[in-house]
Amino acid sequence: ADKTQSSSSDYSMFPPTMSHTEAKDFMAQQSVYDYQRARNNKGRTDANGNEVKAPGPAKHIRSIAGEVWQDQTLAAWPDNDYRIFVGNLGKEVTTEQLASAFKHFKSYNMSKVVQNKMARQSKGYGFVSFSDPRDMLRAIREKNGAYLGNRPMKIKRGKWEERDIKHVRQRKKAEKRERRVY
Repeated sequence: ADKTQSSSSDYSMFPPTMSHTEAKDFMAQQSVYDYQRARNNKGRTDANGNEVKAPGPAKHIRSIAGEVWQDQTLAAWPDNDYRIFVGNLGKEVTTEQLASAFKHFKSYNMSKVVQNKMARQSKGYGFVSFSDPRDMLRAIREKNGAYLGNRPMKIKRGKWEERDIKHVRQRKKAEKRERRVY
C-alpha cells in the first residue's frame, strides 16, 4: 500500500525517531493568519451595518533570547507551510542547489540557504518549505544523510513557528501558571 494514501491517524509514515505527539503536531500545524476568511469578508457588513474589514498582512513578530523584533524575511514564505531545517551544508552550496535537491517532491514550495552577508557564502544551513506534511516527512526520511555538495545533510523539522511572539507568550503564561503555589 502507498504510504501517501494513508489516513491521518496512521503514523507509520513518520520517521521512527519521531514521537506520536510530534507526529500529531505536524498534522495540526496551522498559520496564525486566515487568508481565506479575509477574502470571504471583503465588502461585507456585520449585523450593525458596519463594513467587515479584512485583517492586514501578517506581521511576523519574533522573540529569541528575550529580544523581540518584526521579521520581514518570513513574509516571503508561504502560510500554512511545513518547513524543514537542512544543516551541515558546505560553504559552496547555493539556494538553487538546495532547491534542485528537493523540487521533485510534489508539494515543494521554496528553499533558502542562509548566507553570511559579508563573505556571501553559506552559513552551513538552510530551510525548505512544503505544502503537504507527508512530503515534508518523506523528505526528512529520504534526504537525511544524503550528500549535497561534499557533506551529508542533517535534516530536522523546522521550529520557526515556536519563536513567534504568540507562542512565546503562551509558553511564558503556562510556565507562570505551573509555578503558582496555591
